[in-house]
Amino acid sequence: MKKKEMLQAQLSYVREQQDIDDSLFETTMNWFLEVEKLHEMLRLLTETISGQPKGRFDMLRGLYLHPEGIMRPADLAIVAEMTRASSSHNLDVLERDGLVHRKTDPNDRRSAMVSLTPKGHKLMSEILPSYLKTIQAVAQTTSSPLTDASILRIKGYNAHIEALVQSIKDSQNK
Repeated sequence: MKKKEMLQAQLSYVREQQDIDDSLFETTMNWFLEVEKLHEMLRLLTETISGQPKGRFDMLRGLYLHPEGIMRPADLAIVAEMTRASSSHNLDVLERDGLVHRKTDPNDRRSAMVSLTPKGHKLMSEILPSYLKTIQAVAQTTSSPLTDASILRIKGYNAHIEALVQSIKDSQNK
């Protein structure tokens, strides 16, 4: 079942319920779907500009922008919002492609350190400015420009949802 079909099925169910505002529910679910689509479009844009899957681009960007230009694999996993296993696989691919280099941490032989190769540095110096200009262009061409107020509204939704999740977890643990 596709997301739109699921929305319609949920909406039919909600209309049968006496205590749920079906109009508000539909608006909220459509808003969530559009936010998901926005996230997917950003991923697609990132991958199109960089020629890399978004996670790999995030790793390369993290290394490129890091003041020392070197990071632990675990830190790159956090930057790219990946599991350590996914991060390790993606580092293998980036290393195979000659974009990053792993070496043993001189302070802890059990750890590795990752840095960009000259090829990786050249790639990022070429694509990062284009990526940033494109993101700026997206913000400038919307009919409803992004504002601090709109960001605060989204943060408010996130905080409210987080509090609801915590409340549900708390009640489940009792």
